[in-house]
Amino acid sequence: MNANEIAELSKMSREDGKRLFEVSHIIYQICIIFLCIFGLAGLCISIAVATNYNNVGVGFLIFSGTLFLCFLCYVIGVLATHTGKVAVHNLFANLAIIEHLNAKNNIPK
Repeated sequence: MNANEIAELSKMSREDGKRLFEVSHIIYQICIIFLCIFGLAGLCISIAVATNYNNVGVGFLIFSGTLFLCFLCYVIGVLATHTGKVAVHNLFANLAIIEHLNAKNNIPK
């Protein structure tokens, strides 16, 4: 690879990495919003069951299930989006190494 090809590859990779990072962050924010809505809905349903049907046990069971599902969805969302962010950081680290070697003309063939 010559210097121009490396510069072009570096530019395209940085743009792709930036886009992936932004998409991961947006997915994370959407996940948090849905979790808040789901958690509030579960809380309202559990309170309604506990007060209207005089059944605190079922209300607590619904609330506990809501907490568990919210926790599970949060863990999946965090792992998925942060994996994408780590991949971007690895990409940028590799690009820095390639650019450093290119500056010294020590790129292995």
